[in-house]
Amino acid sequence: MTEQPLKTVNDSAITAASCYNCGQAANGQYCSACGVRLQVSRISFSGLFGDARTRILNFEHGLFLTLKTLLLRPTRVIEDYLNGNRERYNHPFTLLFVTATLNYLVTITWGDVFWREVRQQLEKSAQYRHFSPEQLEKAVSTIVALNSTIAYWMLLLTLPTALIMKIAFRSLRYNIAEYWVICLFATAMGVLLDALMSLIFFNVNAPYILTVNSFAIANMVALIYICARTFTCGGLRKLWLFPIGLFMTSLATFFIGNTSYWVARLL
Repeated sequence: MTEQPLKTVNDSAITAASCYNCGQAANGQYCSACGVRLQVSRISFSGLFGDARTRILNFEHGLFLTLKTLLLRPTRVIEDYLNGNRERYNHPFTLLFVTATLNYLVTITWGDVFWREVRQQLEKSAQYRHFSPEQLEKAVSTIVALNSTIAYWMLLLTLPTALIMKIAFRSLRYNIAEYWVICLFATAMGVLLDALMSLIFFNVNAPYILTVNSFAIANMVALIYICARTFTCGGLRKLWLFPIGLFMTSLATFFIGNTSYWVARLL
């Protein structure tokens, strides 16, 4: 493969002799065949910082816009995104990653007392009572790791939920990928709500049963709220959202509990 020749126009810009995208010979600042810009500014310190600032501000604007609109007008976000008007919103993968990272930071920063209580509860549990101290320590470590990162795992754990939604709401004509997008947007909101709830619960020493179930509660509320506002089917059909939300959160709990148990048993 021959290297694309570059021609320096001046000290601040460079232009390609042919299009990087389609190979068309250059004739001006833009490719006449595909429209790609051929003349770009040379990299400079001011350009690097300026570009970074622009990208960060644009990302923050999209993030806050997506979260605000999901909270106040979830129907608009879902309809816009599924109908192709996506530029103004964050991609659901990106949105989930950002909220999951915030949730993770809250968990590892303020969750020490909670994790000690988790250990005490495991020691009392019949399932773990026969474990050696080493196995118990491994189980606790696995539970801490999975609980801290469960929001990231929801990227995959929402797929079965999307399949069940497709079956339960056939009349809405969404495909499974579109239901997955809806689940991901709802989960991102639920993860953010869980981060806020956990921050409060960790600092006020809330009851263990409330703290340990905050993720499930937040994600069920977010899923039911966003889907109930978005789906156009009848009210009775929307009652399916309660068992579907319970299935999604139970799947996460099952994943954490059984993975930690068998990691401690087998490794």
